[in-house]
Amino acid sequence: MELDESIKTNLSISGEKISKKKLRHVWHALYPGRPMPDIIAIRVSKEEFKNFMDALRRHHEKVGAKDFIDFTSKDEWGKTVEGSACSCRHGKGYLVLVRLDSPRSLEDELTHELQHIGSGDLDQAGNRYKATKGGEPT
Repeated sequence: MELDESIKTNLSISGEKISKKKLRHVWHALYPGRPMPDIIAIRVSKEEFKNFMDALRRHHEKVGAKDFIDFTSKDEWGKTVEGSACSCRHGKGYLVLVRLDSPRSLEDELTHELQHIGSGDLDQAGNRYKATKGGEPT
């Protein structure tokens, strides 16, 4: 789902930017020889992550994709889970958010989210993406 203007203008995200070097390391482990798209990745607090997900839920409802996040969670993990990372289209690139208190390692979270990006799961129309269970493509 691409961020719409209301999310871009009404939500400011603060956190620790994840280095391009770290992103390239994970990307090239997944997709050797393939250029990495423009990706901004940020580690955020649980509260920042919740605020972003709430804004994304409101956007989904506005465009007729109600329950998109919960549906995706059930598809990936077999149940609704409290998310610890997410990725979405952002302009010509992508935005990845990872909670600072994630139970998984940063590398595991990035691997999972970059698989969504690399497989083309995140389309601009916001269509449901394919599942990846535990970071492994299904």
